[in-house]
Amino acid sequence: MNIYRIKNRSMEPYLHNNDLILTRKWDNPRRGHVLLIKSKIYPHQLNIKRLVGLPGDSIAIKEGSLWLNGRTLTEPYLEGNPASNLEIDRDWIVPKATFFVLSDNRMLGTEDSRNYGPIPKQSVKCQMIIRIWPLIRVKQTYN
Repeated sequence: MNIYRIKNRSMEPYLHNNDLILTRKWDNPRRGHVLLIKSKIYPHQLNIKRLVGLPGDSIAIKEGSLWLNGRTLTEPYLEGNPASNLEIDRDWIVPKATFFVLSDNRMLGTEDSRNYGPIPKQSVKCQMIIRIWPLIRVKQTYN
């Protein structure tokens, strides 16, 4: 297990800049997991994203909503924020050994699968277990 400090606003409103989270080795992929993944732009940096699509899933963004396997995906962690800032409709089929990940702050976070497509499984370094700081916002991940 490791402690990681959030260094941006890409996961707001769920996680905030300077929050501390406890992480562990990632072994059992499930939608909703919050993951630390290797950045495609900055190879020595980790990005924090939410797993929304597993291999074989059909992902679509239609009229600003996120669709999973033909159904609108309920995302309580967005707390009413838009599911996407993309003006155009897009769709993906998640290939084997890859995952579809998104920022929770879809208006700000752009280094995710909307721009780069599904990420390779080996890009995932660990998963969040719980936010440990600040104490008033201690929260487990949505699983």
